Order: sequence, then structure tokens, then C-alpha cells
Amino acid sequence: TCLTWTLCGAPVASIPIFRGPDSMPFGLQAVGRKYNDYLLLRFAEFASTIRPAQEPIIANATAAA
Repeated sequence: TCLTWTLCGAPVASIPIFRGPDSMPFGLQAVGRKYNDYLLLRFAEFASTIRPAQEPIIANATAAA
């Protein structure tokens, strides 16, 4: 969880990458080096532009049957 990394003094960000078939967010947890918050925020911005969180990409397993 984020708490573990926060206690270590490292910056951490939870980035919603895409949504599942039930519209629940599915994300990525990114951890940066200590005192390197700006670089982590830049990475989080880049990662969120790769695939917008509004676009579902996980197929519903029951729909395929």
C-alpha cells in the first residue's frame, strides 16, 4: 500500500490507468526516489495519457460466452 512507501519517505502515486467492465478503476502504483516528487508527478501525468481512464479495455468474461 501507499502507507508503506510513505513511512519510508519515498513519494508514491496511485494512477488510474483503465477501467474494468464494471467501470471500477484499475490502476498502477508508482514509487519514486526520496525527494524526487516532481519526477514522479511527471511520470504520473505521462502514464495517465497512455490510456485514458475512461476507456474500458478489460473484456467482460461473461460477454464472450
